[in-house]
Amino acid sequence: MKEEKNIWCMNLKDNRNEQERNKVEQLKFLLCKEKEMIAIGWGIKKRVNSWEEYKEIADDVYRDDRGYVLARNALERVKCGDLVWTKNPVTKKYYIAEITGKSDIPSIFNDLIEFDTCAYKRCQFFSVDNKYITGPLCKTKLRAIRAIEKMGNKKRGDTIIATIELFNRLKGEQNEKD
Repeated sequence: MKEEKNIWCMNLKDNRNEQERNKVEQLKFLLCKEKEMIAIGWGIKKRVNSWEEYKEIADDVYRDDRGYVLARNALERVKCGDLVWTKNPVTKKYYIAEITGKSDIPSIFNDLIEFDTCAYKRCQFFSVDNKYITGPLCKTKLRAIRAIEKMGNKKRGDTIIATIELFNRLKGEQNEKD
């Protein structure tokens, strides 16, 4: 039995308080795209070597932050083959990221915390032409209210189907170029 792809929406935007936030609004997105990853923030000061070590410390530091708990749990559930809608926060250009990492356990970037990038999963970005952002793929259906959230069949079933169809087309076009 073939495992079903989950479809997610994610904000790759630095939402820390203004004093800590990057001055370049799209920096987190551009960094993630360049390094082929989706990432959550919620950095910690201590250098860690594993997701478990990070969680142990971050769970304590951010114990009262519901956004952290939701993002952490979602990132743990994102698996290889899943698709993630995201967009550049400045240009508003949409992308579908296919999760490519071999591990379902998120990785840690100690050196990117200053960019609101800490835990991540590897992916490949596929640019989406604006002509596709309509109907079941309209902006309101592709928007994440939190850092990352899974699309549910009840409210976004048509969007899930349209996403998989569009992704298959984009991947086929990419394979033809290669």
